[in-house]
Amino acid sequence: MKRAAAVASAEEEEAAPPAKRVHGEQQDLFAALPDETVVWVYEWLLAGAWRASHVRACARLSATCRRLRRLSCAARLWRAIDFSKRCAAGVPEREAAREVALLLASPHARLCTRLGCVRDAALLALAPALPLLAHLRVDSRDVSDAALLEVARACPAIADLRVDDSHGRALSLEAVAKALAALPSLTAVTLTGDCVAVPAVLLEVLQHASALQSLHVDKISNDGVKMLAGGASFAALRSLVLVGDLRDDAVVSLLQRCPALRALQLTSTVGDFDILCATLADHCTRLAALRVGGEIVRFTGRGVTALTRLPLLRRLHFELDCDCAFDANELDAGAEPRGALSFLEVDSHVCHTEALLSAPLCRALECVCFRDCTVEAAVRALARSPCRATLRRLRLHGCRGEWTLLSLALPLFSLQALRIDKLNRRALQQLGAAGPLLCRRLSIRIGDVVDVGLACLAPALSALEALSVAFSEKGSGTVAGWVGALRGCGPLLWRLRLKGEAPWQLARTDFDVLVAALPPNLRLLCIDGRTEDHPCFAALRASLHDSRPEVTAALHR
Repeated sequence: MKRAAAVASAEEEEAAPPAKRVHGEQQDLFAALPDETVVWVYEWLLAGAWRASHVRACARLSATCRRLRRLSCAARLWRAIDFSKRCAAGVPEREAAREVALLLASPHARLCTRLGCVRDAALLALAPALPLLAHLRVDSRDVSDAALLEVARACPAIADLRVDDSHGRALSLEAVAKALAALPSLTAVTLTGDCVAVPAVLLEVLQHASALQSLHVDKISNDGVKMLAGGASFAALRSLVLVGDLRDDAVVSLLQRCPALRALQLTSTVGDFDILCATLADHCTRLAALRVGGEIVRFTGRGVTALTRLPLLRRLHFELDCDCAFDANELDAGAEPRGALSFLEVDSHVCHTEALLSAPLCRALECVCFRDCTVEAAVRALARSPCRATLRRLRLHGCRGEWTLLSLALPLFSLQALRIDKLNRRALQQLGAAGPLLCRRLSIRIGDVVDVGLACLAPALSALEALSVAFSEKGSGTVAGWVGALRGCGPLLWRLRLKGEAPWQLARTDFDVLVAALPPNLRLLCIDGRTEDHPCFAALRASLHDSRPEVTAALHR
C-alpha cells in the first residue's frame, strides 16, 4: 500500500512540469498575439456586455492584466457608444445619469465618434466632452430643440445625423433644420418616421447641401422632391431613400442631378417604371442597387432593357402594394447586359414573373428571393430562366402551395443555400415526404408547428452541411420534436444554429437529451441572443463538455 502510494506521488510529480509548461505556452501564446487582434477580442467582449455600462465593462476588463489595461485606451473601443439597447431594456433615468457621469469621468470619452439614443439631459452633458463626435442618432421623443442645437454648436465635426420621428416628438423639425445648417461637415442625413410631413424650412437647408453623400427622408411630398431638385446639384450623393406620394416628373428631375448615385430606394411611388429606368440609365450610370415599392402604373420590357445599360447594377428589389403585370412585348431579347445583376427580389404583386426572369438582365442571377408567392410559380419561373446555371441562393418568404415541387426541382439547380420562412406543419410534412433537399445550407423559420410536424422534416435533412432553425413563440415545440428532426441529419452536417427564445427555456436535462441526438460530425452549435453568463448557455456548455467535447458552443450576435 505504501509502495503504491509512493509510486502514485512520484507519477504526479513527474506529470506536474508538463502542466506548467502548457500553462506557460498559453501565456506565451497570448503574448504573441498582436495588439490589433487583442483589441478586436476586447471589442467583441464589450459588445456582449450590452446590459452593462460600456464604461463599467471596459473597466472590469482592463483590471484583468497590464496588457489589457494598456489596450483599454485604444480609440477603437471608445469610437461608438450606443444607448439604444439600454433604453429598450428599460434602464431607469437615474442609472442612465450615473452611466453618463462615469463616461464624463473617463479620460477616453473624448475618443468617441459615434453616439446613439441619448436622452436630453445626457446629451447636454456629453456634448462639450465629445469634440470628435461625427455620428449622432437621436429619438425625437427624448431630445429637445435646445439640446440638439447645443450639440450642433459644441460638435461641429458631426457628419452623420439621424433623427427618428416614429414615437411622437419633443423635437421640432425646424430645430433639426437649424442644426443641419450649423454643421459644415454634414455628409449624411436620415429623417425616419411618419408623424409629420417634412417642412419647407428643412427642405431649404437640404436643398443647398451639395456635399451630402446619403439622404433618407420619410413622409416627403411630391412638391418637396421638386424643391430639392431645384437647388444645388447633388454631385456627391451616393445613397437616396425617399418615402412619400411621389410622381414621375419630380423624381426624374431630382435623379438628373445625382450622377454619382449608387443606391436608390423609392417607396409609395405611383409612376411609370420605364421612365424611371430610362432616367437611371442616362444619368445615374454608377447605380448598384435599386429598390422600388408602392404602386407602379406601367412596367414593360422597355424599362428592363434600359437597366441592362447600367454596368454596376447588382441588386433589384420589388416591394409593391398592388398587382402589376410585367409586359414582355417590348423586351429586347438580344440586349447584352453591360453588368451582371446578381440579386433579384419579387413579391406576389409582380405578375408574369416567369417572363421577367427570362429577360437578359436576369441571365446571371446568383440569388433570388420570392415573397408571398406560390411555390408553383417560383419553381416554374426558375426552371425556365437562364439563371439556372448560376443560381446559388434561393429565399422563399411567406410562400404557400405544394412544397413537394420544390424538392423535385432542386436537382435542376446548383444551390448552395436555401432559406424558407414561415413554415407550417403541412409544409414540413411535404418537404419531409419528398426526400433529401439537395443543397448545402438550409435556413428555416418555423411558425405554428407541433413536435410531430417538426419530426416529419427529418428525411429532408440528410444531405445538409449547415442547418439554421428559427423558432417563433407559437411553434417552439419541445426537445422531443427537435430530437426527431436531428435524427434525420446526415454525416455531412457540421454546423447547427438555433434562433429564437425556445433554446433559452430548456433545462439541463433537456440539453443532455438534445446533445445526445446531435449528428456525429457536428463541430459548431450556435444559439442566438442573450449572454454567456446565462444559465441555459452554461448548461449547454456543460452538456457538450460531458458528452461531445469536440463540439464548440457559440453565441451568434
